[in-house]
Amino acid sequence: ILVILMLNKNQLFGPTWFIAALFIIAVVYKLIESSIKDSSIKDIFLLVLFAIIALIGFKFNLPYYYSRIFILSFFYAIGAYLKKYKNIFSSNYTPFIAILGGIIFIIIGSFNEVYMGINVYTYPILFIIGALGASYCLIYLCTLFEKVKTKFLMSIKNIFISIGQHGIDIIIWQFKIFRIIIILQII
Repeated sequence: ILVILMLNKNQLFGPTWFIAALFIIAVVYKLIESSIKDSSIKDIFLLVLFAIIALIGFKFNLPYYYSRIFILSFFYAIGAYLKKYKNIFSSNYTPFIAILGGIIFIIIGSFNEVYMGINVYTYPILFIIGALGASYCLIYLCTLFEKVKTKFLMSIKNIFISIGQHGIDIIIWQFKIFRIIIILQII
């Protein structure tokens, strides 16, 4: 149903397009992963395969949301890989890597223009590096925030938890309210 709805050229998904994209990516990834015989190179093969798929998404402006889906499938594959091997990537250097990732994101973001809606990236490889750096930094900051137990930070944490639990509702209502504002602007 999601694939059929995505093929429709209306704006049904609006800012929630990524939910359908994530669903499609998860299903395709699992189908490919389960069809490959277990071996020592299986996980690397999946990373390379989805990197090639991402390159196709960067290179060609495919109809509907397919370019974005192809590009984001690589991030999904990286996430699956890191989840499986997360012990290898945790070390005493984690704070340094997180700070470096944030700095790299800020530097790259200052000159690398990205327009996912029209599939335009000034430097696609820097987009990937910046996104991974920012993700690592954000995940590390969240783990630090999780450890803090002061009353003030617990109240802020509870606000973020509430926003996270209602994130999809917030996105959908934000999309609808923008439609109302556009109608009012037209009137």
